Amino acid sequence: GIPEFRLPKAIVQQEIEAIQELGVDIKLNSPIGVERTLADLREQGHDAVFITIGLQDPMILDLEGGELNGVCHGIDYVRDYEKVSLGKTCLVIGGGGVAIDCAQHAVRQGAEKVMIACLESWEDMPASLSEKEDAQEEGIRFCPSLGPQRIVGHEGRVTGIEFLEVESIFDDEGSFNPTYVPEAKTILHADTVILAVGQSSTLPSLAGMEGLEMTSTGLIRAGEDMSTSLPGVFAGGDVRWRFARNATDAIADGQKAARSIHSHLSGKKLQVKKRGYMRALAPDFENIRCESITPENEPKRAASERVKTQEEITLAFEEEQARQQAARCRQCNTQTIFDRSRCLLCGTCVATCVHNSLKIVRMTEIYGDQEVQRLTKTMEKVSPQASGMAAIIKDENRCVRCGICARRCPGYAITMAEFLCEEEWE
Repeated sequence: GIPEFRLPKAIVQQEIEAIQELGVDIKLNSPIGVERTLADLREQGHDAVFITIGLQDPMILDLEGGELNGVCHGIDYVRDYEKVSLGKTCLVIGGGGVAIDCAQHAVRQGAEKVMIACLESWEDMPASLSEKEDAQEEGIRFCPSLGPQRIVGHEGRVTGIEFLEVESIFDDEGSFNPTYVPEAKTILHADTVILAVGQSSTLPSLAGMEGLEMTSTGLIRAGEDMSTSLPGVFAGGDVRWRFARNATDAIADGQKAARSIHSHLSGKKLQVKKRGYMRALAPDFENIRCESITPENEPKRAASERVKTQEEITLAFEEEQARQQAARCRQCNTQTIFDRSRCLLCGTCVATCVHNSLKIVRMTEIYGDQEVQRLTKTMEKVSPQASGMAAIIKDENRCVRCGICARRCPGYAITMAEFLCEEEWE
């Protein structure tokens, strides 16, 4: 269901081939449902089952006129867009990524006017800002804060949708319960209406799996380890309750499930040993490139060109560009280390910090949580002169780990070190 202009099929095929090279046996055209259920698979010796079928069905929007010709659902359209005759004007209902995909497909099919209408305001639309901006570049018009009331038509064919302006989407308890401005009625005319308000799953493949705990919306309840209420059955991706927000989340679910399945089959829980340590950096360390190199956005195919093709919207940096942008890394695992015994409180570090992240203050001026109070009281006990002592306060939100303070410190009280972490599975 992901358009080729967003995720090329060639890339997906490369990933599939890499999985096959690991020895995974992929059986195609083998639906699990009426003739063969998941229960059958377990009886045939499959000791673990991981359900990742996604949300393959459209969320039904119960509107008058939904049966008219020219009305289709977003997920169906994305799958078989070439079979749909759009006409000149296309109206997409929905504010998420699938709605954007549908609208961009419609532009590429030659629709002269493409609109997206949704309940949410522009700022609150589920689609990302970059997706919305890409769509605008392609001439797609957004009509936010509109709630569809009925689909209108003529002689069995859709002609548009009647909307009311949205007053609120959620009630005081936070439940989805849209309210509208009664007098604010408008009709958007269209030759084709695409309903992309969400996806669901009827999970026909779960026949014979009584006892599998599910939500009222048809999602499988699974824990953070992807295990379900049935031993040996795991679930992840969109079909899992609190489903994945994107492909990255779905891949993460797969990795978690793999570890859980390994534990289930072997009877041994995978344990990870993590060891963190600090390693000193060279005295001449500097990291000022993050400030001196201009940030660049990922290059994109020009809108006038991409609307004529299914080729990927986002292009890649040239090698030199990629190296330059990688050099902007702030190296957040790098940290300043202060040696109190060497500090002269001369203020050189404060004076040289261009981001004002360091400040020298008297102990009597330091306020904070219980830990800070405990520290200041300890200092007072250690030294009667503590009230006249000073301390260096660092604002971690301002520090960019450039290393200038360490290089300029005359007493060598500041050094730079990097935090490293090693993982070992056993």
